[in-house]
Amino acid sequence: MPVTIRGWATFHAGINYTIQASLDRANIDSLSKKAPAAGAPFSLTNIIEPYAQIDGNVSVAIGVPGLEVGVKGSLTLIRMGLPYHSSAGVQFFNGGPNIKRSAGNRFEASQGLDFTLSSLSGTVSGFVEILLWSAEAELFHWDGITSDTPIFNINEVDASVAQSSQAVRDLVAVGFKLDQ
Repeated sequence: MPVTIRGWATFHAGINYTIQASLDRANIDSLSKKAPAAGAPFSLTNIIEPYAQIDGNVSVAIGVPGLEVGVKGSLTLIRMGLPYHSSAGVQFFNGGPNIKRSAGNRFEASQGLDFTLSSLSGTVSGFVEILLWSAEAELFHWDGITSDTPIFNINEVDASVAQSSQAVRDLVAVGFKLDQ
């Protein structure tokens, strides 16, 4: 049976985009209770990350092309990213029992840019190739070295947002003191 050893490098570049939004109705409804269940009824976060990556790859197979069984490995030689992140959210404001509280929520927004650098992470997988059909399964993987360096972070907005008149009445009914 012939044994085939292959080695190659791959270059990846692109943009990863992630957006997350949450709306917690139970927390919004809890405004009419003494204490909100948690502090964040609404939030929106997004991340845009341009990146470039170079991988080293190797495979060892037994068989002939079109009919092979083997293992392959991939090692990230270097990966650089420049993730830009922004978020906005409404937070319940509760100054505690001894501090005057506002009859409103807080709107907060922030943004930032980081530089990420990683290296030496990888995977080893087994594969089977039969004519035009092939399958691959990861046997194990490992994390390499990662460094995250913030370039800038800005908290843009931290403002009071008035609640609806019904919410204010509900808060006053349970002993909430309005700021004068």
